[in-house]
Amino acid sequence: MRWIIFFIVLLVILQVGALVYLVVQKRKRVNQEEARLAWQRQFQDQLYDFATGEQTEMPRILPGNEDLVELELFALTNLTATLSHQERMSQYVEAKLLPYYQKQIQHRRIDRRLNAYEAIAQFRLRPVAQELHQKLNKKLAKEEKDVIVRTWQSKKPSKPMKSVFLVPSWQWDEARICRCG
Repeated sequence: MRWIIFFIVLLVILQVGALVYLVVQKRKRVNQEEARLAWQRQFQDQLYDFATGEQTEMPRILPGNEDLVELELFALTNLTATLSHQERMSQYVEAKLLPYYQKQIQHRRIDRRLNAYEAIAQFRLRPVAQELHQKLNKKLAKEEKDVIVRTWQSKKPSKPMKSVFLVPSWQWDEARICRCG
């Protein structure tokens, strides 16, 4: 009889301990999310100030918040029609997020790669041209090849393209485009 009461008390203590652990973990996640949102609001202000030229120093990116930065950059560039603002945003992306996008185009998930291609096209990131050229030589899904070609085309939108022939030493600025047909 005594061991049954001991067993019940032990179970109650374990359940209370598990409940306390879950409450502490939940509170920790809530605090992390609040800190992340506070950082995002501060980053929005700094990014706008940088884009408008009020601030010359580029906003700092906290590790792990690259996804928030990407969302803010897309939102700001889609809302900003000023060419100088967009140019400053492209400089910022090239200076601060280039390693992130280089990593994303190597990601095993296709949605991450496609999002990176879209960002590369929108911000006209020239340093990844060679990596994209190498990716075209690999076996890729049709959608991915289409997005890569669109990314290249976005660099020089004034030149219509019916088919693209790439040479091994291909560079965006020196692309040889053949208009066939």
